[in-house]
Amino acid sequence: MHKPDQNRIFQQSMQAYRLGRLDEAARGFHSLVASGTIEPLHQSFHGLMLALRENRCQEGKALCERALLLAPDRPETYLNLARVYTKMSRQRRAVDTLRRGLSVRPKAPALLREIQHASPRRKPPFATLDRDHPLNKFLGKLQARLASAPRSRRAATRE
Repeated sequence: MHKPDQNRIFQQSMQAYRLGRLDEAARGFHSLVASGTIEPLHQSFHGLMLALRENRCQEGKALCERALLLAPDRPETYLNLARVYTKMSRQRRAVDTLRRGLSVRPKAPALLREIQHASPRRKPPFATLDRDHPLNKFLGKLQARLASAPRSRRAATRE
């Protein structure tokens, strides 16, 4: 497949994806990868479609990870991998992936929106104190640590 044809199919597939026509988008991304393209975005979106549409999450994750290695400066590669992790119910990995993306592209609007959605801030423990008050910071970190601790460790600390 020639480069102009690949670009056209990619644009059409992206448009279908944005409009929520995931079956159409999946077909387009699949045809790009099947044609032998090594373009990281093509692979990344194909991986996302495998996870979302066909529930082939491991294959989708592998494609998204490969795309991320090939294009670590593209916010879309982080977004797609994070969305695959979310589909796999691995929210912590999704947030970690988004944070890695923000370390590379700190002002990427799509990454900022997605991390806000993926890990919304909780209310501070003491609403009457400022969020930056040392007591709120300490208790917030303690709550987060306890919430992320494995269940067996939490049960052991309560006994």
